[in-house]
Amino acid sequence: MPKKVTKADKGDEDMMFIVGQSLLDGTNGFPQDTELGLKYLEESVEQDNDEAAELYSQLLFEGKIIEKDVEKATKMIEKAVLNGSLSAKLLRAKIEISKEKADYQIIESY
Repeated sequence: MPKKVTKADKGDEDMMFIVGQSLLDGTNGFPQDTELGLKYLEESVEQDNDEAAELYSQLLFEGKIIEKDVEKATKMIEKAVLNGSLSAKLLRAKIEISKEKADYQIIESY
């Protein structure tokens, strides 16, 4: 078993993110496995990994790999926004702009 997977399975949130992303993309020597990749990403998000939250929120927002869920994407990205991530702020603004009744005060606050 690759060292990255072992660390991820032991709860290393950064490795969970890397393994999850690698499984989604079929890169870094991993076969493409969307279901397993999402599982690793979800676990990393649960451990407050901002990068994982950003990627998972992007996937939810786009709705290409998993079912589109703008509300869930918005909730998931909030902690990364509060932690000061610029890319999370950009994604949060994109999500808000896409809504039928966008709250432009939220966008202006970024």
